[in-house]
Amino acid sequence: MDDTRDITSERYWMKYDASRNKISVVIPPHIWQIVQQYIDNDSTHQTDEKNNTVFDFELIPTDANDISTRLDKLLIALSLGELAEPPSGNKQLLIIFSLGTEGGYGSCGFDVATSFPFRRWIAGQDESIAQDSREVITSVFYYLHPEITRDITEMIIGASISADFFHLVTFGNCACLGYDGSDIGRLYDDQLIYLVSHNIDNIAQQLSLLAALAYLWGRAHEDLYGK
Repeated sequence: MDDTRDITSERYWMKYDASRNKISVVIPPHIWQIVQQYIDNDSTHQTDEKNNTVFDFELIPTDANDISTRLDKLLIALSLGELAEPPSGNKQLLIIFSLGTEGGYGSCGFDVATSFPFRRWIAGQDESIAQDSREVITSVFYYLHPEITRDITEMIIGASISADFFHLVTFGNCACLGYDGSDIGRLYDDQLIYLVSHNIDNIAQQLSLLAALAYLWGRAHEDLYGK
């Protein structure tokens, strides 16, 4: 099938660059033609070698709230108009729904729909994928909150990722992202299964988990679809 006009194909993906501590959102040309009408004219983006439109969000402590707000607006734009209905095909590995951007108890959480191809890719990874994800969470949270002792941060932060389990934990009171318990037995079904956030009270918690998710998404996209 020609993807140039197919909105059931991959609509966007995320990746994380540790060297620049940035999250990128990549939008294919055929989707950008649809979504650009909903994007602010002053939004900074660039075009890569495959003519994808790329939005980079460098995780700077003083800009954390603004980064979250801009990411949220972009994710909303990617679900408007013709894109309002989730894609029916399996190429869209993950769908991130609106980010909470107001400080307060549980108010910065977000939910994620996972596709079967993404879960199957996760099942094929070794334990290093969890270790790498944990390092991303730790590095991003510590960078955004350098006043917190790293030793304390590392005792709380964790990642457990396998064929039957997905749980990312950032610094806080069980501030985490994982499968709802009722879905554990359905992970091999060819349908969307949701990751649900819990106790995400501030932007640093949100962005540290989002960066780890972007890292996994970028790895999966590269393995399954190429760069």
